[in-house]
Formats: sequence, C-alpha cells, structure tokens
Amino acid sequence: MSDYMFDKDRIFAYINLDENELHLYEKIYSYSRYRCPSRTLLCTCRQIQYVLMRRVKQKGGILRKPLLMITLIKLTGHINQYFLNYNDSPLLIINTNEIDFVHNFGDLQDLINTIKEMKTGTKYYIPVP
Repeated sequence: MSDYMFDKDRIFAYINLDENELHLYEKIYSYSRYRCPSRTLLCTCRQIQYVLMRRVKQKGGILRKPLLMITLIKLTGHINQYFLNYNDSPLLIINTNEIDFVHNFGDLQDLINTIKEMKTGTKYYIPVP
C-alpha cells in the first residue's frame, strides 16, 4: 500500500516546471515509468473545494497565500481530469464530503468493506452520512 502515485508526480511537474525542465523530466519519466510496480487497486478521494480547503487548514496547511490556493485548485482539477480516462487498474473514487474515515470508525469500516469488494473497473463510493 502506498499513497504515492508516479503518474501524479507528472501532473505536479506540468503545473510547476518550465519548458526546459519538462523536457528533462519527460526523459526521466519515460525511462522510469515502466519500472514501477503495477497496482492491484487505486483509490482516490474527492471532495468539493470548500471541504478540501477546510481539511487542509485543519491539518495546519497554509492556504492564506492566494498562490497556494490557486495551485491546490489547479492540481485538483488536473488530477480529476486524469482519472476520467484511467484504466490501468481497478479504480475506486471515494466521495469524502460527508464522511470522516480518519476520526469515525464506522466510516472507516464501511470504506474497508467497499475496498475488499472492489475487483475490476471503476466504482464510485458515495456513502450516506
């Protein structure tokens, strides 16, 4: 299990690097991408922007600077776009607007059960609070 995704690193690169840096990054990326282990399941959490901002602030993240907020919003958009066409492994898209699986054991247990049931394709997990 890992919370790192090699492809997400590429999204960060396209947001933050200039043209020359991207050229170098693409060389490294094309060499490295096939050396990464394949996934058996990919889970991604989605929430509306004000929920995301609130959670970042709760964790001590600094969102007072407009540039950081814009970058976070831009990154979220790019990641969501990436998953629209994702088919490299089973994909579970988790709507976390109304749940808190970090602090609520019931929410966590329901999510674990959903993950255990996940076998193929794309599934949207939209829990009822």
